[in-house]
Amino acid sequence: MDESGALSTTVLHSWHVANGGKMVEFGGWEMPVQYSTGIIGEHVATRRSAGLFDVSHMGRYRITGPNACAFLMHTLTNDARKLSPGIAHYSFISNDHGGAIDDVFLYQLAPEDYLLVVNAGNRDKDWNWLTSHNASRGPHAATLEDHSEAQAMLALQGPASETILRAALGADALPCSKRNRIKQIPHGDGAIIVTRTGYTGEPTCFELFCPSEHAVDLWTQLVAAGATPAGLGARDSLRLEADLPLYGHELGSDKNGDDIPILANTFAKFAVKLDTEREFIGRAALARQRATLDRTIAGDLTDNAALPQLIKPVRVTNGRRPLRAGYRVEYEGREVGTITSGLTVPRPDIYRATGTLPKASEMRPIGLALMDAALAVAPEPIGLQVVDDRGNRQDAITVSTNFEPKTD
Repeated sequence: MDESGALSTTVLHSWHVANGGKMVEFGGWEMPVQYSTGIIGEHVATRRSAGLFDVSHMGRYRITGPNACAFLMHTLTNDARKLSPGIAHYSFISNDHGGAIDDVFLYQLAPEDYLLVVNAGNRDKDWNWLTSHNASRGPHAATLEDHSEAQAMLALQGPASETILRAALGADALPCSKRNRIKQIPHGDGAIIVTRTGYTGEPTCFELFCPSEHAVDLWTQLVAAGATPAGLGARDSLRLEADLPLYGHELGSDKNGDDIPILANTFAKFAVKLDTEREFIGRAALARQRATLDRTIAGDLTDNAALPQLIKPVRVTNGRRPLRAGYRVEYEGREVGTITSGLTVPRPDIYRATGTLPKASEMRPIGLALMDAALAVAPEPIGLQVVDDRGNRQDAITVSTNFEPKTD
């Protein structure tokens, strides 16, 4: 949103409007929530073939120079020294208390040259945080540049995405077939950065960065090659089905306004590196969280003050009403947590078997819940009740995951 209060738009805005995108406000941006295919159709198309998402509303910062790695080592939870040119990894910007200012992806493009992608709603906050910490480093500061407007970002996700990308840009466009790999290819008078990263849980996934003036051309090439345009609705249902967190829901603040510990998302331990003496913002708090998490997983709940609750996937067992953030979670009559994200998603056994879109009766309500750690780490499914804001109840169970990526 600009200073006049008008919603911001991406360089693909006119294409979305001209091609049936239903535009909605999202974090100060006007973005397509769906196209004529519909959210369910776009979800299924991504799982069965390939969905194409405009994610240019996200922030893109370039960090360069001889002090770039040291700066990133201090301000991010993952260790930038573990990267090399052509490799990326997931990380967090932590506050001193071990809460997430944001979750981010860091790409090393070349020696002393990094691309950092941040969430759209946190662009200004993250930029101010990073630049203030960089300024305090004096002569040891890195060079920070905001490339968010000059560079567009697209996500091509799903089992057919590799075939589509090869058809649109040539066989040489693909990075090597390992997750988090990067390749830069010439395109017009610029270059496209192709990465094997994404936010849908799909094993085959790409995110593409290109000069903004080339975005419409690249988008239309991918659509012509078979990609299905998909909006924010399918992006949310896909990430939730894959148990991936969303800032403001599973990361950030809880319903009381307190920090959700980063390691309440148990997979986050792979993005918090504590194996060296490297000092970074939030290290002490995150070390306490990690020690608590390790004890909790081992069954020791004698001291879990640093991590009393964990994020856990849940699934409704006897109803079709979607779960919503804020619904109460109960176990044996006592409140044990809160739904942080929830909706209904297509049942994969239906659309895989029939090749058609599921009916309303063939959808499944799923969610993520911030709940008592002892229940979250239980080895067997735990029976729960989810209570909405009107007191209506639905039976649910904890699950290891709601994601079933196989599509054939």
